[in-house]
Amino acid sequence: MEKILELAKQLGQEIANDSIAKQYFDASKSLDEDSEAQELIKQYEQQAQQLAMKERQAQPVEPQEKQKLSDLQTKIAENPTIKQWMQAQVEYVNLLRKVNETVMAQMPNQPKAQEQ
Repeated sequence: MEKILELAKQLGQEIANDSIAKQYFDASKSLDEDSEAQELIKQYEQQAQQLAMKERQAQPVEPQEKQKLSDLQTKIAENPTIKQWMQAQVEYVNLLRKVNETVMAQMPNQPKAQEQ
């Protein structure tokens, strides 16, 4: 088991040093430091929670409330920091998925996942 953990540590270090991971970490830092982007995300989450609560309580959701959420979605989609982070996140997740698939492919006795 020690050998496996050592190899996992090395793999983690290699992933962290990969340009895709570095881009994701840099984009995450930029997002954390962008107060405008953070405020947009906060407003969107609050509005979405408010609408979800109304729907759960069978209260009517006014058209202007839906429009506000839609406007916030548009602003988020247009924000360059958020766009950069989202693209970097997609690439990073794809990298991790490929790593996982490669590891799993080396385990010939793995039972196949059941399709749902």
